Amino acid sequence: MKGFKPFLYLLLGCLVCAIVSGCAGSVPQSGPGALLIAQIPLAQGVPGLSYRQLLVASGGTQPYTWSVSDGTLPPGLSIDTNGIISGTPTMTGTFNFTVKVVDSQTPTAAVQTQPFSIMINPVLSLASTPLASGLVGNPYSAGLVAANGVQPYTYVVAFGSLPGGLTLTTNMPPMGGGPNTATISGTPTDAGVFNFTIEASDQLGEVATAAFSITITGRLQGNYTMTFNGYANNQPFYFVSSFVADGNGNITSGVIDQAGPGAGTSPNVPLMPSTYTLPLGSTIANMHLISSVGNYAFSIVLSSTGDSQVLMTNASRYGSGVLKKQSTFALPPNVASYAFGLFGSDTGGNPYAGAGMFQTSSLSITAGVEDTNDNGTASGELSITGGSVTNPDPSTGRGTLSLDVNGQTYNYAYYTTSMLMPQLLAIATDANAPQTLVTVLPQASGGITGSFSNNSLTCQGPGACSVIQLNGLTSAGPDVSVGAVTFDGMGNLTRQGIDSLPGYFTDENNAGTASQNSYGGTYNVDATCGTISSACGRVTVTLTDNGQPIDHQPVWYLVSKNEGFVVGTDPAATSGQFLPQTGGPFTIASILGAYLGGTLTPVSQSVTNEIDVAGTPPPGGIWTSSYYTNGPGGPQGAQRFAGTYAFDSTYGRAFGRFTVTTNSGQPVLVLYVAGTGSAGATGNKAGLLGINVGQYDGTADPNPRLSVYSR
Repeated sequence: MKGFKPFLYLLLGCLVCAIVSGCAGSVPQSGPGALLIAQIPLAQGVPGLSYRQLLVASGGTQPYTWSVSDGTLPPGLSIDTNGIISGTPTMTGTFNFTVKVVDSQTPTAAVQTQPFSIMINPVLSLASTPLASGLVGNPYSAGLVAANGVQPYTYVVAFGSLPGGLTLTTNMPPMGGGPNTATISGTPTDAGVFNFTIEASDQLGEVATAAFSITITGRLQGNYTMTFNGYANNQPFYFVSSFVADGNGNITSGVIDQAGPGAGTSPNVPLMPSTYTLPLGSTIANMHLISSVGNYAFSIVLSSTGDSQVLMTNASRYGSGVLKKQSTFALPPNVASYAFGLFGSDTGGNPYAGAGMFQTSSLSITAGVEDTNDNGTASGELSITGGSVTNPDPSTGRGTLSLDVNGQTYNYAYYTTSMLMPQLLAIATDANAPQTLVTVLPQASGGITGSFSNNSLTCQGPGACSVIQLNGLTSAGPDVSVGAVTFDGMGNLTRQGIDSLPGYFTDENNAGTASQNSYGGTYNVDATCGTISSACGRVTVTLTDNGQPIDHQPVWYLVSKNEGFVVGTDPAATSGQFLPQTGGPFTIASILGAYLGGTLTPVSQSVTNEIDVAGTPPPGGIWTSSYYTNGPGGPQGAQRFAGTYAFDSTYGRAFGRFTVTTNSGQPVLVLYVAGTGSAGATGNKAGLLGINVGQYDGTADPNPRLSVYSR
């Protein structure tokens, strides 16, 4: 009997296993092995997105039959007999359930169960959190993170652009768990307010986007040249200056040349120790220049890659100017030629404009020509027969220039700017002569070699050759224009063979009356200029309206291909410049970004001058601006404007023309995209030239101004 009991116990155990399927079913009588369910983590899902997950078993005898034996699947999902969980989840949460698999062996099937859970996450999201401000030249880092969805996430810049020098990096999930983030990092090179959109995508292909903004503050450090024109005691005054900023809020040295009926003539005046402030997170610097001829306060939209716009904020004196980085360089000792444009006032305070060119050899002026307009009286072509130029002082970049024109000598002080773009900014220093500001540029070709020709004005493609900006003063008030010009290289202002648009097209605001001008016409690069026997870059122009020449034709002086200075022969004493335009055909994407801008060359004391921190955030269509003004009403602090813009359906793609309006549709600004290398373009990016055709409340502006916006 002792040997029978163990056998009885074994038989009883087998009977129990036969009754309870977990033993008899899991160990089939025949087959590859025990029936097992793979313990794999099930994929996560999100509501509204299709879900599919295959369950896996092994052993037993196939085919298998699957079902849920306990708990519930996420709403919207079901399991089929093949072990596929599928559907579209409708509810978030973590859902626990048990699946059962039954094999096909007979007479007794093997059965196995296994608990699982599926997490249904909320849809992927990305919050538009504030990002830290940065400083040009200082390391920068800011993080952002998506939520929900199914990791891992991937991050990209979908619209707009990061500040120059910064990149976006997707970080891997941390080892201990948690979301994978993104980092914006690098060393900023561009100042401004940068708007952009980040797109996050998850493992399921979900996409979430959010708009972000980073303000990068520029630096005021090193050597600078500044040119300014404004009004004091209702009379014009001008100055050109250079100074050294130490990066810590101090102007340590400098010099200023000042002139004009409103301030008198004061050449070569040393600056006293002066100061500036530049708050982190702002692109506006505040600066005070102190000298024996005046103490001047300024707000500066400080660009790090190009020209910075300047607004004087004194209560009784106002105007605008341009601040440029300076490097001192010696003028070439060999033969060289320069083109120049000037504007200002005569001894009676009336508008005065001019343009011309001169040649140098061993720092002597050997020959040249110029055209001037004194309050509507055009001089015609005048010969420059002599003069001299000195090399600049190595510490201030200041030098002197004299031009002998028709037997009279005119004296100027000039200041160097960047060696990369060797522009000279000059001011007249004679007390009893026209008081003017002068821009001098080396002629890239022509002059002494005779290489300028009609083919120096030409372009191909759907865009225009140049953008043009003009500024004059009529008896009614300021008369400003901006537009686009196309040359065929053979002496015609035309787009023949390209499209049916006009060869010369401008928007004009004459004392509050806005209009458009569509001209054709011809141009001719003069074969000789005065005593110069070769082509010096002087261009005679004939603009036509419906085939008939208009009154008061302009004269151009070439700097390089598709670039030059303008002087009018009209009563408004118009002056201006045309600059190469590249990048057409233009689209909304052409202008997305951050802009720093302000008023150019105000010609009347009635003009309210302005500086702007503007932007066109993605995906486009919205123009935002934080702006500061000073004019007859006194200085105003930060003000804001938000409006809409759209490319002109006729001229937009070809000319880069678009209009900014109030939200109710009244026009405020007309702007043209300028090309690489032009005024208003920085960092090889296109800037904008424009005029205001209305005030920010949508009413007409009787005192319009030219504006430039750089990126």
